[in-house]
Amino acid sequence: RVASLVLMDTAPGPLSEGVSRAIFEKGAQIARATSMQKLHEILRARAGDDKFRTEADRRLEREWGAERYWARQQMRFTSMDVEAFERLGSELAEQQPVTARLDEIRCPTLVLVGETDAPFIAPSRAMHAAIADSRLALIPGGGHSPQIETPGPWIDAISAHLLRARGG
Repeated sequence: RVASLVLMDTAPGPLSEGVSRAIFEKGAQIARATSMQKLHEILRARAGDDKFRTEADRRLEREWGAERYWARQQMRFTSMDVEAFERLGSELAEQQPVTARLDEIRCPTLVLVGETDAPFIAPSRAMHAAIADSRLALIPGGGHSPQIETPGPWIDAISAHLLRARGG
């Protein structure tokens, strides 16, 4: 029923690098006491020291300009429900692994990850190794949002996958 699959910046189990349930819980506590807007403002103020923020993300801010970049981040962040935010953290840190079932995927699959998205590189390689008909695309210069940070290489990877999936 699935003709092809793209797995982008994801993992088959909990992330061991850069994700802490406690961080998301603390963020949710702040957001409940104030707002997601206030939490966004706190995180923006600390963005310069964020060791998990990729160079691709920092480059995007420089290219777009701070006003446009942070307006987009604010919209994304404040559109998220505080309960969803907290649950995201627990899922990223504690989800049940599906690694043993990846060999059940029987369609052409593209495993795509930005080359600077450190927490997702090893999981992407593991998914590629476990899925028989998969290709791995490390997007040069890409971080966690390669579709925005490096649209040309991302479109090339998606286009090649769709061409392969359609048999040509």
